[in-house]
Amino acid sequence: MIQQRMVDIIQPDVMYAGGFMRVLKIAEMAAKVGMTISPHSPRVAHNHAVMLHAIAITPNISKHQEFQTDNYMKDVVTPVLEVKNGIMPIPLGAGWGVELDSAFVSTLKKVEW
Repeated sequence: MIQQRMVDIIQPDVMYAGGFMRVLKIAEMAAKVGMTISPHSPRVAHNHAVMLHAIAITPNISKHQEFQTDNYMKDVVTPVLEVKNGIMPIPLGAGWGVELDSAFVSTLKKVEW
């Protein structure tokens, strides 16, 4: 898609594209041909925290970013990630800067491959 310029903006999903480092590699590939990226993150919770960290260090980031506006999984992380005056601050702290709610974590099921 990048090499043949099939799209104008690359939108890798931080979780489905292979993780944080893979999104940075995709951004680097896009930058080499003059394309911008706007990471896709359809879920609020911890996905947005990872996406925000990627956006912060990506030089060819698009001026428009996706943000889920409904309350889906909004209460799953602390602090709650919110847009204020058009800005969403990058969460600070250990890891991605957010903590998952323990009640939510207890509902998760182990998947074995």
